[in-house]
Amino acid sequence: MADDRTQARLEELETRNAYQEATIQDLSSQLYEHQQQLERLQSLVQSLAEKVKGLAQGETAPLPENERPPHY
Repeated sequence: MADDRTQARLEELETRNAYQEATIQDLSSQLYEHQQQLERLQSLVQSLAEKVKGLAQGETAPLPENERPPHY
């Protein structure tokens, strides 16, 4: 009887451990994906900041005076 309880308890612990390992793996994968997305967004923000800085300093190419805008 004690052996049956011990066996059942051991199986329960092994099951919990398997679920926890799967959860940890899922969280690790999500964290990696979020880190990759964060790095892409940081790069994009840096690029946009440089463009805005260039616009503020007047480093833009002048538009041709007689060219029609694309919506005409």
